[in-house]
Amino acid sequence: MVIALSLINCSNIEEINKWIDSVPNLYMTSPIQSTNLESIETIKKQLFDTFQESLISTEAIKKINSTDKKEAMCYFLHKKLKDLNLPLEEEIRLEEIGLSQGLPTLYKEIEKICVEKFGIEKGSKIAKKIINYSTTDFENFNSSTYEQFKALNEQIKKNIQKCNLAGGDYQLIISTLTYENTVNNLGNGTFEYNFEISSMAQGLADKLGSSYRLRSIISRITADEMFKRGFTKSDKETVIQILRDSLKEALLAFNSHIKNDGKNRTFELFNELVEIQKADRNYKLVWEDRFGITLEDLITQVIAPNMGLIKELKEKNVEFMYNETLLQESHEKREKVMETMIKLQKIAPCLITIFGDQDHTFGSDYTEENIEQLKAVAEFDKKMAQMIFGQDKNGRDIKVKIECSERDLYLSQRETIDLEQRGMTKEQILKYKQAKMNIHGEIFRGVPFRRECEWTVVNNLSGDFYEQDMDTKRDAYIGKYTRISAMARRDNSQRVNSDLAKFNDWKQKRSDLKKQERTPEQEKPKQQEPFDRRSQREIEIAKQIKEKNQAIKRLKEQEMQKDKPKIKTLTNPNQNNIEPNNNGYVNIVILSLIVSFVCGSLSMIVYLFLKGTIK
Repeated sequence: MVIALSLINCSNIEEINKWIDSVPNLYMTSPIQSTNLESIETIKKQLFDTFQESLISTEAIKKINSTDKKEAMCYFLHKKLKDLNLPLEEEIRLEEIGLSQGLPTLYKEIEKICVEKFGIEKGSKIAKKIINYSTTDFENFNSSTYEQFKALNEQIKKNIQKCNLAGGDYQLIISTLTYENTVNNLGNGTFEYNFEISSMAQGLADKLGSSYRLRSIISRITADEMFKRGFTKSDKETVIQILRDSLKEALLAFNSHIKNDGKNRTFELFNELVEIQKADRNYKLVWEDRFGITLEDLITQVIAPNMGLIKELKEKNVEFMYNETLLQESHEKREKVMETMIKLQKIAPCLITIFGDQDHTFGSDYTEENIEQLKAVAEFDKKMAQMIFGQDKNGRDIKVKIECSERDLYLSQRETIDLEQRGMTKEQILKYKQAKMNIHGEIFRGVPFRRECEWTVVNNLSGDFYEQDMDTKRDAYIGKYTRISAMARRDNSQRVNSDLAKFNDWKQKRSDLKKQERTPEQEKPKQQEPFDRRSQREIEIAKQIKEKNQAIKRLKEQEMQKDKPKIKTLTNPNQNNIEPNNNGYVNIVILSLIVSFVCGSLSMIVYLFLKGTIK
């Protein structure tokens, strides 16, 4: 949404080109040449459509992911690489690299391809954009038209002007920083951080005339993302490195784009440190539970190295916030949050000056029993507002400022459908919701909120009204600005069907390619490799087995020689055998010949001897 609104607020070609340069998904879009003012709106609309086309609708993403996770990952890569016009065979090769060797190796291969196609400078820039390319439309942005977004932009500007004229301070929340869209793992323990969109959002807020709040990645959502990616307690030092370095880059980007105009701005340093929805009510700190990183670790190893930048921003009227959610869950949840806030003030005095109560409530929170929990939250907020974190130059106590940081009331999909089935129109449902909000207003009337933030369509929790027949498992939100939201939305089914058709077309092309590559020879069962093609280790093992068998054979032969008699005995062939044996007759014949030869020789010797004697 930030990207689209930033485009709409571009007023000249220079700003449009700067916008193109900042948007990862437009890596093949050339700078726009100088043109007349009448065509600027046409150019912006074309770029809006191009950016919209680069994303996959939220509902289509769900359907694609539900079939085959590996296949879905391959399609998302295809979406990123689409404008490079690579052959499908090359895309499949890159898929295999990513799946077998990991993202860092894949990114290096993509950079190599881009450099070969476009040269070092342009190729490296394109590769970086491809890496940061976002495939998913998290906010159903691509179900809206350019004209609807223009109308929405005008309504937001009116709200800001109305707030500011009444003496308020309208603040846009820039919640673009998470692990997945900020951190790129380059391998070998190195990471790269991207803050292009958050910097763009700072410029948007300045143009609209509002202040803003930027969020760091020290949030529960980031912890969950990193945990899902395989980070564990054994990676504690790596996780600390990522948090420390990303915070540094975020603060540098924030500082370089801030106007030193005295306006109050906020940096949300901690978001949801405490776990949510714990059935056993044994709440823990998220970073400690996931990665063994204690609150002391966060302060000494993540915050302390960046204190110079934090102090510099404080001099520009930037305040630092700790923001928590779902305080109505239980007494134990509130106790853990208060304990954490007190500990923060003790370890790092004056660091946190604002506590934010994310005032998310649900239809179920307005039962008689749960209303008591909401009343307890109001008392908790009042107590938090009395916390002292320092003293001013005159020695007076400085108390923590408290804000209602994200007020909204959700009606679940089930509840919305039930109300519709009872015959209520959308307008009647809004009145029903407003009645609950009135109860909420009475409960929190005495809480000294410095600022009250209503979620609107500038964030993904935007008050979308999901029709009953839409295929979604998400809760249906009926927001305060639903009428504005309806103005900025159109039927999403056409876009979902289009995205799914493109996915199925890609899937079919891959299938056809694999069929062409599969020759009759490849389809035959694979025969065992010849021995001489086996590994050296296999050959050595086989050689050892062969030598051992030969040794056993020789040993057996030696044993047989030991068992043989030294004089051969002639036996009756029929003595021990049932079948007659002719070997005995052969032996007798040989023996008779030997005896005849010996007798003949002796007779010759005697004859010669006697003959000599007579002479």
